[in-house]
Amino acid sequence: MGSGPSDNKKKEQITINRRRDDECRRISIPNVQNILLIWLDNNIDENNEDCQHTITQLRLVVHSIHTFVDDDQCIEFIQGITNTKACLIVSGSLGQNIVLRVHDMSQIDSIFIFCSNKTRHSRWIKKWPKIKGIFTDIKRICDALKKTAQQCEQNASSISFIDPSQSTTPFASIRKISTIQKENEVLFSMHTVFRIHKIQSIRANKHLYKVNLALTSDQDQDLCVLTEQIRQESFPKATGWYRLGLVLDDMGQFDKAAEIYEILLNQSSNENTRAPIYGQLGSIKCKQGKYSEALVFYEKALTIYQKTHPSVAQQSLPSNHPHLQMYRNQLENIKKKL
Repeated sequence: MGSGPSDNKKKEQITINRRRDDECRRISIPNVQNILLIWLDNNIDENNEDCQHTITQLRLVVHSIHTFVDDDQCIEFIQGITNTKACLIVSGSLGQNIVLRVHDMSQIDSIFIFCSNKTRHSRWIKKWPKIKGIFTDIKRICDALKKTAQQCEQNASSISFIDPSQSTTPFASIRKISTIQKENEVLFSMHTVFRIHKIQSIRANKHLYKVNLALTSDQDQDLCVLTEQIRQESFPKATGWYRLGLVLDDMGQFDKAAEIYEILLNQSSNENTRAPIYGQLGSIKCKQGKYSEALVFYEKALTIYQKTHPSVAQQSLPSNHPHLQMYRNQLENIKKKL
């Protein structure tokens, strides 16, 4: 018996489905999580098989996809986007009108015109830099979208909590240049400060949390107050490595502070600068209970101070001069403990 019309249609459908599956496998695009994709077309019907296939291919590139058939609803949605970027796919019939309305919105990163008639739109798109081109099939859109989305991620890293109005560049994705690309590493710049907006547990895992952050601006009043307070508490009259040593000492990091001062001693040939360094080393050794070593450092500090200030030897300075009194008191206290 020969096959009937219905059998032939089934065979054709199977062939089409296989081609689509092969096409999806050929694309093989890493999914981008931090970019929104918006598709605007009057003819979108999510119950239609072709439409479903298109969405499936797009979702291989960008996880979050929003479809619209009404341009006003689409624009309203875009206006409500915060703390992330969006790529827009728009049909040729709506393209010129919608681009005029959304191109300058900060939420829009790039625009893709989806139309079979390239000639019709090739002229007007030239004046809109966010338009990536005119695309006649979904595979070409996916290829272009992949590059755009990855570049957007690389430029802003976890852009879901970056405010593009900020004047600083706090971090960047180094996934493409890292030796361990699977870890998707992010490099943070020093002094990056975020506000914690929300913390929530992820699914049933009590030890894993999602944290929503917002980058603080250089003009953030609370941050300015905090920064000034920290500055005043971290020995503002001192400078450079000597100041770092003071901070480490204040934190109780005595070994690290001592290491800093040892380096400064090796680098210094000026007696005037070596005296306070010896004094700090004496103070650190005293706090560590190493009184014999502390005594040596304090004696060196006092000797240098007397040598570089002849007026001390001539007793023109009072005996209670701050520098002399400090070293002498420390020496007396240490000798009592030995």
